Amino acid sequence: MGRRALEQAWKCVSEYPAKAAKIGQQKGKIAPGYDADFLLLTPNCSLPNAIRAVYVKGQPVKQQ
Repeated sequence: MGRRALEQAWKCVSEYPAKAAKIGQQKGKIAPGYDADFLLLTPNCSLPNAIRAVYVKGQPVKQQ
């Protein structure tokens, strides 16, 4: 399997697992009606150093 576009790859680690866990109605996407849990990452930086901020239900809970 070759490389995927970021949008498609991200579904594999966010949207699809949320659906599999049967919480896809509120988790797994940044869209109206969803919880807005997400990370802000620095491009081209390895984890965990790439994490710049963590948001839960749209509110920042950790920022660097």
